[in-house]
Amino acid sequence: MEIYKKSDYKRNMKKIKKSYQFLPILFSVFIVISLFSCGRKGNLSPNIKPVVVITSSYGEDSLNANAIANPLTFRQKIFWRANDPDGTVKDFAFRILNENGNPIPTPGYEHIDENGWVLHYQNGADENIPMENPEAQLTIWTEQNYAEINFPANIEGDSAVVTSIFELKCKDNNNEESDIVKKYFTVFSRKPQVTCSSSRGDIDGKTVGKGIRLEFSIIDFDSYVGSVPDYFEFKLERKTIDGETIATEGYGEWISTKNQDDVTRFVLNQFSSPILVPNEFIDGEPADSTFLIYRAVDLAGIISEPDTISFFVNSDFHPGSLIYITDTFLLGENHYVTQRDASITQVIPSVQYTDNIHYATPFWIDKNGIFTAINSSDLKIYLHWGWHGEYEEDDPLGRIEGEILDEDTNSSYYAEITYFDLRLDDAPYYYPPFPPDENNTVTDEDGKQWLRIPVGNEIDQETVLTGLEDGTHKFEMRVVDLQNEIDPTPAELIFRLDALIPQNEKAGILLIDDDTDNPAFAPEEPINNAYFEFFTDFSGVVSLINRKDIYDMIVDDLQLYNLHFNKSVLSPTDLQAYKLVVFHSDNQTEDSNIYKEFDGLNLYVESGGNLILSGGSNLKTAFQYCLDEEIPLFEKFFGIPAEEDSVYLVANEDNEASFLKLQFFVNAIPKIEEFEEISLELPSFVNSVTLKEGLGPVALFGNNQAETIFGYGCKQPQEGTNFENWDEVNDNDQYPSLEQFEQCNGNSVALRNNLESGKCYIFGFPLSFMNIEDVKVMMNRILSELE
Repeated sequence: MEIYKKSDYKRNMKKIKKSYQFLPILFSVFIVISLFSCGRKGNLSPNIKPVVVITSSYGEDSLNANAIANPLTFRQKIFWRANDPDGTVKDFAFRILNENGNPIPTPGYEHIDENGWVLHYQNGADENIPMENPEAQLTIWTEQNYAEINFPANIEGDSAVVTSIFELKCKDNNNEESDIVKKYFTVFSRKPQVTCSSSRGDIDGKTVGKGIRLEFSIIDFDSYVGSVPDYFEFKLERKTIDGETIATEGYGEWISTKNQDDVTRFVLNQFSSPILVPNEFIDGEPADSTFLIYRAVDLAGIISEPDTISFFVNSDFHPGSLIYITDTFLLGENHYVTQRDASITQVIPSVQYTDNIHYATPFWIDKNGIFTAINSSDLKIYLHWGWHGEYEEDDPLGRIEGEILDEDTNSSYYAEITYFDLRLDDAPYYYPPFPPDENNTVTDEDGKQWLRIPVGNEIDQETVLTGLEDGTHKFEMRVVDLQNEIDPTPAELIFRLDALIPQNEKAGILLIDDDTDNPAFAPEEPINNAYFEFFTDFSGVVSLINRKDIYDMIVDDLQLYNLHFNKSVLSPTDLQAYKLVVFHSDNQTEDSNIYKEFDGLNLYVESGGNLILSGGSNLKTAFQYCLDEEIPLFEKFFGIPAEEDSVYLVANEDNEASFLKLQFFVNAIPKIEEFEEISLELPSFVNSVTLKEGLGPVALFGNNQAETIFGYGCKQPQEGTNFENWDEVNDNDQYPSLEQFEQCNGNSVALRNNLESGKCYIFGFPLSFMNIEDVKVMMNRILSELE
């Protein structure tokens, strides 16, 4: 037995302590070696290849008879996944081989490298650079985990069962590639059918212009695939009526759409290859015709049976240019309406104020037929233009037709509009985002320059004019079609912007005749003469506008029935110069048009104008229309609230007053000291008034916020006349009962409303039926109030 001595223990402990002194150093060396060797593969620890697997259930691992007997649909979506035991999988690459192992491109993956691997854009590359461009940054590697492959299913364009091979590989974070895996796909596709028309419809047997856009489509019969073409091919032929082919340059050769951005469309015109050559016409009849033979190639590479259409190419067509006046709106401080017409379906410009909304409205037309508006620093003109055939009857408020019609014959020639040329005030239209530089202007042979706007530009059919000075302006527009034919007769809009005439510069009197001649009840000559007689003491200008004449000009001559939605025809530019406007609707056998003229009269009154309205029973009808349509004319101008019975007629249980019944009115009774009595003129130019010695169709005003200046003067019995005693019954004759007298006598028939901007007067009895001298005295008094 070895004896362990204490001295040995001490000696061993010294050795152990001495060896421990090296442990920290050894540990540090171990850590450093571990850190720097982490992830490195040497002979003792090599990198393990990643593994990729095709996970799709379709496809075969080898070629076999069962797959050939039961082919798949040619389009297959192939999925995969990969794994790297000692790292990460970064990217994948795939290719398609034919049965012989040769790489092939397929629709959707047409670009491959020298080994057949499908090319993709590198991460961050500019994908606007086409892949065929040498500057394109491409790679075979992709992060995709699936691909939709259109396998070929044809032999020389005919439908066939075809086997192709899909190969796949991946790489890991050390750029080591996996083994290539593959699957065999045996596919089939049915032969498709093809159709062709133009972008404007079927042209088979039709006459077209020198520019058309062909539109091809494919009908595919494969399930779950959809009718998607790879490309189309076509060729043109010219033949005589007898069927003989006419040699034509570029005709007879197959043209492919394969390399176009849109393979379904092809433009034929005077700049295409081939050129679309016009056919010969003799006495308006074609002497030869053009044939289009076309076919489709589907994504399986199968070519359809060719089909044929024929048409005639006429070189005489050209487009027509239109500026849509009824859809051109203006909005500014002095040009607006306060109500949006119910017929407006589109959004129109507007400005919200505290008490109301100002809506844009079209140009006014003055008495000379000129488009006008009152200018302001904030005036905006929203123009809209187009071409002949765009809308039904060229009305932008009607149905969209989308045709291109020849300007002279109204025939559709199946073209498209390509450009709009614009000018303003004899210079190319200036639009800063698309300035009229050398790239955007065209110059005519006479030196006239235009801004050329391509279809699709933000102002191709609309723009907003601003900052125009007072005076006359001209906007010109013409269209250019697919033939590159320019409309030889451009559309032009000539308009005038007038400066606002302030209240202190207004002068003169304007009479507005709203009466249609009616010899029996409203003869034109004595009525017009009466109104001029009313102002013979006035030293200023007294002018006359016949509303019907302006209406007829707008509707018949200018064909603008819908301008201002068949309402306003009076232009504020014709009104604003006058201190006083007198609007008379004295023909009581027809409706007053006063309710249609609110918009224009409102601008006039707001600018400091003064208004007199003369009417009769027809004012009740006008008031009811305003009530129904919520037009504030009576309330704003005359202080008559929008309430039932605010305007009424003398009536009994059966009838209302007219020329033939209840003819009680004989004079207007002054209600304030400034005015004197106005008597009915007897004998009258209306026989029934003379015979009955009174006037029936008079409007009375109920509760109102204005000042009554005249009351209803009802007949009273007088000795020595045919009316010596009150009528005993409330019948319909010209003699009132005491009850009828008390119901109407003294009630309001004329009002004065003092506005901040001016004064408005309304007379419920036609002034032209009254004594001229009496009315003249009243008019002199009114004129003195307006000084």
